[in-house]
Amino acid sequence: MTATHHVGGWRGYTPLAAFDLEDGRPLWRTPQRMDTVLPLSWGDSLLLGSGTETWLIDPRDGRELLRWRLPEPVTSADHEPAFTMIDSGRCLVRCGPRSIWGLRLSSGRVDRFFGHDADLLSSAAEFAGGVVWLRERRHGHVAVHADTGSALWKVDVGQPLVRGVVRDGGMFVVAGLSGVLLRLGSDGRILERSPSFAGRAAELVDLGAGEMLMVTKGALKMIALGSSRRGTGPPRAAAVRGSR
Repeated sequence: MTATHHVGGWRGYTPLAAFDLEDGRPLWRTPQRMDTVLPLSWGDSLLLGSGTETWLIDPRDGRELLRWRLPEPVTSADHEPAFTMIDSGRCLVRCGPRSIWGLRLSSGRVDRFFGHDADLLSSAAEFAGGVVWLRERRHGHVAVHADTGSALWKVDVGQPLVRGVVRDGGMFVVAGLSGVLLRLGSDGRILERSPSFAGRAAELVDLGAGEMLMVTKGALKMIALGSSRRGTGPPRAAAVRGSR
């Protein structure tokens, strides 16, 4: 299978085009400008979306494979994802100010997954530890059961939480905008919190093997979660192995 790289489609300024990843030769290009949210690889296909439609294409030749019509417009924000892969047959899409809709690959169905009672951020849901995490516009996370779409709990720490939920054994770690780290139990309760040692945070990335990366303003910080796994306390400043 040809490995491809896709460009274009941002804000409808340019056509969408594909290139061979090995030798850089052009493979195809849409005849007109097009608008799409950040695409998502779904199996051997590529998922795109704009307005009240999402569609699946073959990344090697641009052929449309499947199209879904949504009751609400896909949430669009610069450089922010709109799609969340749950498994090989199901994907979630952020729509409107408060909704998540599910796309079914086998049947082509669209199902309402979750509707919140407050505005959500214009960004895709996150999927970690079998739980779907949604960030509210003001502050906090709402955790939703991935199978039933029912709300499980809410995490509110009085400040916005940044993108990224890290699985830590049977627990979770999230980060506030101020750089504070919070360890959550399997029921969403806040068990421990660290001092705000990282400065203004932007994102938390799970690196696996008990490590995570915190993206801050002007720096990347590597943090080891070993101490929190043993229950001896939250990650501390000493756990930061390096930054640049």
